Amino acid sequence: MAIESGHERAIRVLLKKSAGLESRDIRGRTPLLMAIKAKQEGVIRLLPEKGAGFESKDKVDETPLFSAIRSENEGIIKLLLE
Repeated sequence: MAIESGHERAIRVLLKKSAGLESRDIRGRTPLLMAIKAKQEGVIRLLPEKGAGFESKDKVDETPLFSAIRSENEGIIKLLLE
């Protein structure tokens, strides 16, 4: 919920309390995949700094980069390629 709404402050608190960067929702999406889907660029910048993996896949084998490309969001694609 915090990720999809872009509440960076709440996300920082959760990460300090060891919230799982590779935890998954019912669709198999990690927090990074959820942030990409919600187009939350601030969150997308934050998660890799904390160790979120770029190679994770959801239940339909979609990676973070593929998800960004599919959403046609150039800003997020550039973030992921940095």
